[in-house]
Amino acid sequence: MHNIGSSPSDSHVRVSYKENPGFFSKVQESFCASLFGILLVIVSFPVLYWNEGRAVQTALSLDEGLRQVVHIDYVDQISPEYQDKLVHLSGSLQTDRALSDSDYGVAVKAVKLRRKVEMYQWVEHKHTREYDEGERKRVETTFSYRLQDIGNFVSQLESDIEKFDNKELVAEIRRTNNLLGSANLKNTGKDKEIKENTATEWRDTIIRSDGFDNPAGHQNPNSMPVQSYIKEADSVRVGAFSLSRGLIGKIDVFQPLSPREVPHGKMISIHNGMFYHTMDQFHPKVGDVRVQFSYAGLSGKPHSGLGDPMKVSIVARQQGGKLSHYHTKSGDSLELLYPGEMSAEMRTVPSCFKTGTMGAVHSENSTGDNMPSFCNRSISVSTFALSAYGTGQPS
Repeated sequence: MHNIGSSPSDSHVRVSYKENPGFFSKVQESFCASLFGILLVIVSFPVLYWNEGRAVQTALSLDEGLRQVVHIDYVDQISPEYQDKLVHLSGSLQTDRALSDSDYGVAVKAVKLRRKVEMYQWVEHKHTREYDEGERKRVETTFSYRLQDIGNFVSQLESDIEKFDNKELVAEIRRTNNLLGSANLKNTGKDKEIKENTATEWRDTIIRSDGFDNPAGHQNPNSMPVQSYIKEADSVRVGAFSLSRGLIGKIDVFQPLSPREVPHGKMISIHNGMFYHTMDQFHPKVGDVRVQFSYAGLSGKPHSGLGDPMKVSIVARQQGGKLSHYHTKSGDSLELLYPGEMSAEMRTVPSCFKTGTMGAVHSENSTGDNMPSFCNRSISVSTFALSAYGTGQPS
């Protein structure tokens, strides 16, 4: 691991001046703002028309899906009569083998295993204030570089107070500790500004210190010594049906995977469910690394400590023994996956119904960023939806 020397947090101020705008400058700014507003209004009409058209197209596709869908009760056997039809089924996820990480001795039988790597780095915080001085403004820009945030201080304080014998002193320190912890959770008004200035320095991307206003003494490493990744199971099934990569991609709700033991022969410690590459997790140095594992889509038999395999409901096209996207006459593609046991039914679009975080209704020439939302619409149409028996309501 890289260990670059660090010093206590410091800051410096740069002062600049700018002239206050005159009368004609203000008129010019107002004219430009008005012209920009008019252009936005003009552009909004074709965008609104396109969006309404997409909403109707999606509603028609969902309605078509509702008319065509066939429910499959027994998922352990493939029925040839449903070939190329839109089917609905529910069941538990299954994978062939566990996903593992040999570097840290982590293994779990799931659809996805994610390794998130964060490095302790210098972060430059910038705060600007302006002061009127007659015909000009004084601009003060404060650049600060911090290594220790309130969260680390609270954790260290909680650890250190056990060393005191004075019970009254310990009680007072604990009270102060709780106040600090509460203050760190606030996110409004003045407290938000304080938290912004003391943000945690654990980052999952490299911060280029050569772009700092004062890079001297604030150098970050140029690369991560350990890389983040997401592993996916080669094959995922529900009963006898294998899932397409599109359906597998919708299994994206990750749960933390706590490590059980330190890898043999490595200078690594475990704290708060993470592996730490540092001499002291309460006093990390720039270049120190921590690694956290999580999983999505628990599969196989019930896991000790993790629970039962994840149950999902799927609406997709049966293509042999595979479930994939179904093309509608409206030009959309239906490929839905929701957590929990659900059934297909006729319903009216609520005022804020979306296709769901784990579902997809998309056009052949559209991307995920263009997914239509039915929020706040007054139209009432017949649509294909999934309604929960118990868990996993569409969001």
